[in-house]
This record gives sequence, C-alpha cells and structure tokens, in this order.
Amino acid sequence: MTTTLPATAAEPRPTGSRRRLTLSTLRGSTLLLVLAALVVVFSLQSPLFFTYGNFVSILQACVVVGLLALGLTVVVLTGGIDLSFASVMALTSVTAGAINVSLGMPAVVAVIVALVVGAAFGALNGLLVAITRLQPFVVTLGTYSIALSLSLAVSGGGPIQGLSEDFTDLTAFRVAGIPTAVFVLALIVAVLWVATRKTRWGRFVYATGGNESAARLAGVRIKRIKFSAYVLCGLTAAVAGVLNTSTLQVAQPQPGFNLLLTGVAAVVVGGASLTGGIGSIGGTVVGVVLLAMLSNGLNVLTVAPFWQNLVLGVVIIGAVLLNETVRVRSAESGS
Repeated sequence: MTTTLPATAAEPRPTGSRRRLTLSTLRGSTLLLVLAALVVVFSLQSPLFFTYGNFVSILQACVVVGLLALGLTVVVLTGGIDLSFASVMALTSVTAGAINVSLGMPAVVAVIVALVVGAAFGALNGLLVAITRLQPFVVTLGTYSIALSLSLAVSGGGPIQGLSEDFTDLTAFRVAGIPTAVFVLALIVAVLWVATRKTRWGRFVYATGGNESAARLAGVRIKRIKFSAYVLCGLTAAVAGVLNTSTLQVAQPQPGFNLLLTGVAAVVVGGASLTGGIGSIGGTVVGVVLLAMLSNGLNVLTVAPFWQNLVLGVVIIGAVLLNETVRVRSAESGS
C-alpha cells in the first residue's frame, strides 16, 4: 500500500515582476532622499537657499532641461538616443525669432513654424533610425551638426533681439510668482505621463525598448513607434526653444554643450536605462529637479563652474551605477 504524503505548503516567493517593482520603488525612494538631503545641506550652508523666491528660480531652471529630457525619455524608452535635441532647440529658437523680428509676423505664426521645424527634424531622425535602421547615436550626432549649422545661418551667427511684445508676453504671466513656462512644463509632464502609462501607445513604447523582436512578433509596429518617439522629441525641443526665447527675450543660435549633457544626465539620473524599456516620465522629472537644485545650491554657495561640472559628472556616474545595480538584480530575480 502506498502512502500519499500531504502536500507541503510552499512558502510564497515574490515574482520577478513584483521584485522589479520593489527595486524600482527603492530607486525612486533613493532619489527622493537625495533631494531631501540636498535641501537640508544647502539650507544649512546658506540662508538664501530655503526661500520661496529661490525655489521659484529652481522651478524656472527646470523648464528648458525638463522639456528636452521629457522628449528624450520617450526615445530612450524605445531603445534609441537623440543627441540633436539641443541644436534643434536652438534652430527653432532662431527660426521663431527671425520670423517675428525680420519678417514682422505675429508670435502665433512664429510659434507654429518653430513647432513644424522641430517636428520635421524629429521626423528626419525617426525616418533615418526606423526605416534605414542606422545607429541612432550616429544619425542624431549628424543631425545635431546640421541643425546647429542651420541655426547659425538663420541668425547670421549672432543672437536675434527686438522680439515683439506679443512674443515676450508668452511667458510674462505669473501665478504666485511662478512663470507661465513652469505651468506649460507641468501640463506636458501630465500628458506624457498619461500617454506612456495609460495608453496602448505607451505600452508599445516600453515593449519596443524592452524586447524589440518579441514586440514585433506580438504585432507592434516598431517603425511607427520609433518614428513617433523622435517626432515627439523634436516637438518638445521646439517648445523649449520658444519658451526660452520668450523668457530671455532673445534667440540664441548656440545651445551650449552643457545643455546637451544636462538633458541626458536628467534622463539617466531619473532611472532610465539607455538600453531601452526601463524608465518613466516621473523619474525624469525627479532627475531634472535634482540637477536643477544641485546647480542652484552650488551657485548659491558660489562654487566655481569647473567644480560644478565635476559634481555633475560624479552624479551621472553614480546614477548609472545605481541603475545598473537595479537592472542586474531585476534580471536575477526574474530568472
């Protein structure tokens, strides 16, 4: 006679997805703790830091980098990269400025043309990457140079001044001291958060970057998703160019290397993986705020610019190490 042993209840183990969620939450909590630590340290070092006016300045500093980083985040989620966003922003800036000043057109026309130019460059990147399957790094490095050259050609090599009042008024309105541009950024953050988290398009974006072959077999139109991501990045660069021009009341033809570096850094610090499929709009927002606060605090403490760049480099490397640790542990937990 055989005896059937009673089944032993197996101790429940967390699934891979739950483990990844826990690690992702831990990473987000770490960034928030770093933010809180920066506030405490800078507040103790200078009474000028913890003031309402200074926090408004930090928010304003988030606008341009935030818009650029948001568009780049979507591209990175698909497994791509866009290095042209800074020069596209400069091109859209001088394009809007030239139309407004040289041609005497109203601000609304200048803004529409700037958005079209930004979307066109995004479409060019998307076509070259998605259709021809060229390496995104090489493609966007090339379009960075093209956009920068066109920017200098349109502006004549110098800034464009003398913008009309209706153009400068685009960002003149304030609520409780907070400029219009900050609310525009908040609106775009909300739209992209919903689009990436609550729509089929957003799920396809993550699927494309997570496993392109599997996504293709599942029926995802990979080329369309990549194309739309690059167009979006061009549009956010154009919005950044318009808002920056209106705020400064001058169109600058050269964005500066630090803007490119800071935009990429914000995405990486926010937890996005440059291999695709990992990251979030919320994480990028935290990364943007963290870098803006860090830069602001160092300026308040009158730290020399070359030391600020050193700190930025350390932060980028630390963020990459943290992201890689999370990625490896997530893979191990899922195996």
